[in-house]
Amino acid sequence: MSIARYPAPVLVSALFAIAGLLAVGIGGFLPWLRSGAVLRSSFEAAGVAGRLGPWDAPLLDVALAGWIAIPLLCAICIAVYVIGLIRTAAGFAVIVSFLAGTVALAAYVLGSGGSGVVTVVAAGPLTTSFGAAVALVGSVAALLARRSAARPAHR
Repeated sequence: MSIARYPAPVLVSALFAIAGLLAVGIGGFLPWLRSGAVLRSSFEAAGVAGRLGPWDAPLLDVALAGWIAIPLLCAICIAVYVIGLIRTAAGFAVIVSFLAGTVALAAYVLGSGGSGVVTVVAAGPLTTSFGAAVALVGSVAALLARRSAARPAHR
């Protein structure tokens, strides 16, 4: 089933979710950190943190290494939306947007106001957070619209 066969509320919600997922993916490549004159994307920052940190937390190591998959996961969600598997795409997009948005918002809030050698640049985390919020709202709306569209009308 193609996405074009769904009612308008489902399509609009799916388009909002897709736009949000695109912003999440793009936001990861924007600058997140400034170290002197060097700007680093979220992926570069995660790589540096993984190499430098003497972390004794295996889950943190997995999270830092797995951050690179966020754009791929966004692309997979978008592809699943486009082929018309709305519920699957929306459910997966809720998880991806929640994870990416939480990391981005935490990075922005915890790093804002810093005047040290390494500072947070607002462009990347805010774009990712905003995109995650839009994708989350669009995905939940798509799930709700899909549910109401699937319900038979009672007379």
